[in-house]
Order: sequence, then C-alpha cells, then structure tokens
Amino acid sequence: GYNIAEIPLDTINWKPLQNVAGTSPSYYQLLVDQEGGQTIHDAEIVEKKYPVEDYKKFKNSIRLHSWGVYPTVPYLDLNFTSNNYLNTFAIKGGYLYNTDEKTNAVYLAFNYTKFYPIFSFVSTFGEMRNTYPINNQSPLDLKWNEFSLKAGLSVPFNLSRGTYSTNLSVGMSVQYIEAFDKPYRYIDEIASNRGNLSPLSLSFTFSNVRRYATRDFAPRFAQLLSLDYKQIMPYDDYEGYLFSARSHFYFPGLLAHNSVRLGASYEKQPDYDRDNSKSYYFSKEARFARGYSSVVLEEFYKLSADYQLPLWSPDLSIGPLAYIKRIKLGGFYDYLKGSFNNSNRTYESLGGSIRFEFNVFRIRYPLEFGVQYAYRLSDDDYELSFLLLGLPI
Repeated sequence: GYNIAEIPLDTINWKPLQNVAGTSPSYYQLLVDQEGGQTIHDAEIVEKKYPVEDYKKFKNSIRLHSWGVYPTVPYLDLNFTSNNYLNTFAIKGGYLYNTDEKTNAVYLAFNYTKFYPIFSFVSTFGEMRNTYPINNQSPLDLKWNEFSLKAGLSVPFNLSRGTYSTNLSVGMSVQYIEAFDKPYRYIDEIASNRGNLSPLSLSFTFSNVRRYATRDFAPRFAQLLSLDYKQIMPYDDYEGYLFSARSHFYFPGLLAHNSVRLGASYEKQPDYDRDNSKSYYFSKEARFARGYSSVVLEEFYKLSADYQLPLWSPDLSIGPLAYIKRIKLGGFYDYLKGSFNNSNRTYESLGGSIRFEFNVFRIRYPLEFGVQYAYRLSDDDYELSFLLLGLPI
C-alpha cells in the first residue's frame, strides 16, 4: 500500500473528466442520509453552553500515555512517559542498562517546561563498574552501588528551516551521589570505602538533521555534536572530572537507502598517579570500541565508520503476533587509542551485523533485533553478540 507506483504520461489515453465513471465507495453517503439531506447551514443546531472552570494543574499533572525501549548510547532505556495536557510537566521513569559496563539501574525523572529555562530533576539508583587495565595482570573489575539526585537547567533553541531540523541546547546541573561500599585500589592493595560526591556539570548539544524517507535507515545528511564537562567539588570525599566531546556525521551511501556514518570522540579524566583512595572515574559518555570490554582510561580518542544497507523488505505478517518490516546489513570499523597509568593502549576492530526490524502485538513502535560479529584486530580475537536497537545485550 505504501509502494511507489508510476505510469507513462501519455496524453492520447487521457479521458475527459465527464466521461470518467465514479468509483468512490462514498462512505459519507450514510451520514448524508442520516442528516436528511440537510447541510450544516440548513440544520437547526442546538446551542449548549458548557461551564467554565479553572484547570487543575496538579490534579491533571499525571497522564501516562506511552512506554517503550529506546537506545540512548551507551544505554538501553526501558521507560514509561507521562505528560499533562498543557505539556508543561513530564514524568519519565524506568530501567537503564549500560551496554558498555554491563550494569543496571532504575530512575525517575521530572521535567517542568512552563518557564524558560527548562527545569529537570532525576533520581537514580543502580550499579557502577570500573575495570582497570593493570600492566602485566588480569584487568581489575570493581563494582558498587550508587544513589544520586540531580537537578538541572537547560535552554533549548529550535533553529529549524526548510528540510533541516536544527536544534541547539546548553545546560548545567548539580548532582549529589552517594556511593555504597565503593572499592579503590593501590598497586598492591584493595580496600572498601563509602562516601559522597557532588559533581557540577555543563553540557552543549547541537544537531542539524535533514529530513529523510521512511525507507532510509538514517538521514542522508546530518551533523551531531555533544560536549560535556563534569567536575567534582573540592570538599567531597572523592576527586575527579570528565571532559567528553562526541560528533557524528551522516552521508548518503552508494545506492538508494544506503547510509554512511562517520564518528569522532575524545574524553579526558585525571591521571591515575595521584591519591588512588580518592580516585573517581565517571562512566564514559562515548561508546567503547565494539568487540571489547570497556576499561578505565585517563584519556582516549576514538574514530569510527559505519555503513548500512537494506537486504530485504519482506512486509511479512505473522498473524496478530508480529510484523517483519525489513532486514538490513551493516559494517563497521572502530579505532580507539588511549592511556592509563602511563601505558598506551589501542583497541581496533571491524565487523558486521544483520538486524531485523519488526513490530509485535500490533504495537506501532518498531523494535530491532540482530546479531553482530566483531573481529578484534588488536588481539586477533573476535566477539559475537546479540543486538537490541543497535546496542549489544
């Protein structure tokens, strides 16, 4: 029903409009008959006045309307969403899975958009993990739980024109984090600790995306840029900071509906050769090189390239259970170079994936499931993983 069709433009076969037989099913005719042939101007419409009353903002603040699974790299976000009728108060809550660190968390978030700037509040409880690449030893894997409260202000700008959707946002936030039994390590010693920290964060995001057709996997042209800086306050139990810069650029592929994505990222955290008992390393904002387990790095840059192309669009329905929309192939290359404890490390991989896009139980929101093969060039090994919405599970 959505396939594009065409016929030759031959004026010889054209028919005068008065000779064309009407084939409309005339679904409206039943309504016309019920009205006795009268139009809205002829009929007598009874005027009814409804009482006017104040809108109860707090009484009508919660209105659950949707749920789903969404990729927010490097997280998979299973959440529910609520908005009031004025769209000034939003609630979102759910479950987060960090696909790099393999950790779990739950959260509840509030947004108030009546005023400018936008106010947000987020509460999170979940796991944290640091994996340290110790020289000539097996990686040290440390895991603990955290509870956090975060309040922020953001100023969004909509600069869209024509066929491009352009958005810019700047924001700042303050966060309180309570770490439970957080371990730390000297070179030859492991101990446990519990403390808190209050990072101050600044953020900048910019996106310029050209609108694209449904059959395209990604925009033909797009530019995305994100900058983040977090600094732990000096009076806290821990010390550290994170600077992260991430960018992606989209281009059309060789054939129709093919897509090319190029990415570049850079992140910096403090050096390891300080008081390790107070060291705190934030979770990476950038995705780690595919095929490798994420490890702590003081500084790294990453380059990536992705190519996606359609394999088959079966338009296959399995009764009311599922609808298979399309199958697509992808190839990628990742190069990440970083340092930790005065040692340089390189993580290089290439591979491919096959992904199925489908709907289940007549839910309009599409899901995506697939398999990814990543060959690790740095250590001559490979990893085979399942993908959900493009992220490994």
